[in-house]
Amino acid sequence: MWVAGLGLGIPFVALFTQIHQYRRLAEGKTASYDEGNPPVVANPSKMRLGTAIVVVMALFTGHIVLRVEDQEASRNLAATQTWVNPVTKKPAIIGKTWQAKEMTTNSGRAFYFASNDLLAEAILGYEQFPSEGIEPAAYADAIKKAVASDISITTEWKPVTVQGIPALRATGKSVNFNDANVEVTIVVAGRDAWRTLMFARGNSPAQSAEKDKFVQAMFGTAN
Repeated sequence: MWVAGLGLGIPFVALFTQIHQYRRLAEGKTASYDEGNPPVVANPSKMRLGTAIVVVMALFTGHIVLRVEDQEASRNLAATQTWVNPVTKKPAIIGKTWQAKEMTTNSGRAFYFASNDLLAEAILGYEQFPSEGIEPAAYADAIKKAVASDISITTEWKPVTVQGIPALRATGKSVNFNDANVEVTIVVAGRDAWRTLMFARGNSPAQSAEKDKFVQAMFGTAN
């Protein structure tokens, strides 16, 4: 079979050997590598037959379950929900896949979001300074030091615009999970400082699209 059927695995040769064997079968003959071989007749026991049926049914059921889960994940990614920022009372339209809860912090407020479908997590943080005049770059460096035990920021802070608001953004890696990429975005407006931290395992198009929509939605609720 390796020589006469698969042509030693050589693509160009295998093309002709497989065509040759196909023509023999189409003419009602056996493949050349089967000539002279005695037929194999199986007579499995009831136990072997039952086991085979159970295995096939389990594989079929597993396939159905995976398809249903994939369809449910797709529906969750397409569906949306309204989340109201407790600080500003402004609503944000985010994916239904995100589950939210408030975190306990020493200062300011923070809200944690998780999506099993996206293999992603996010934190929206808020702080209010005693007075205005805090430079965004100084706040960004303070955040970098504050999260250093959990996040290694590996890029410089770059200016971006989110919802028409000037912001700074940097990326890095999770210290505890090597496969988790992190993106940090901060906004300082007057006495108010906002930040989002996005954790994602992988970099699929669905993750990237939902990450951008989520960040835009969060900063849309800022003051």
